[in-house]
Amino acid sequence: MRKPNGGRKERSLSKDLWINPPSNIHAPEGNRTWGSDGPSSLPHAPPLCFLLADDFEQWRIKVREMVESRSGWEILSEACDGQQALEKAQQFLPDVVLLDIQMPVMNGLQAAREIRKVSPSSKIIFVTCTSDATVRRVALEIADGYILKDNVLKELVPTVTACLSHNGSREGNQKE
Repeated sequence: MRKPNGGRKERSLSKDLWINPPSNIHAPEGNRTWGSDGPSSLPHAPPLCFLLADDFEQWRIKVREMVESRSGWEILSEACDGQQALEKAQQFLPDVVLLDIQMPVMNGLQAAREIRKVSPSSKIIFVTCTSDATVRRVALEIADGYILKDNVLKELVPTVTACLSHNGSREGNQKE
């Protein structure tokens, strides 16, 4: 596991360059240029780091496999409740937090509010089975994206990419 350190600024700079590359910078000959597939398309880009929080271990295993099958994506840490998610977000400052809503100790909505305070640059995406429209609306006021667990296979990559490209906004995936 990575220790929190001053190297986070360096990683953020790479991500910022991917999102808004200066016009005078080009990828070296033979390397891929910046594209829609995210920071991993940059030559020697640091990994996109995730915190995964869900109380169901088998689900975490499935999502971990999905995330880590992508080049340049890695799970920094996992949490089984909202309080652990908050503590680990503060410790590791992940790029993306994948968070369930219904968790013990502290629910995902409460955890997301607190994570915003301790790791404001982290993109928060709810991955949940909660399909209630009111809960979804409240969740998207806090988070950058919202995916139903039934749709995670087809929506995870586009939602993460959209969240990263909407730097500073909280639009995320709001499909009905």
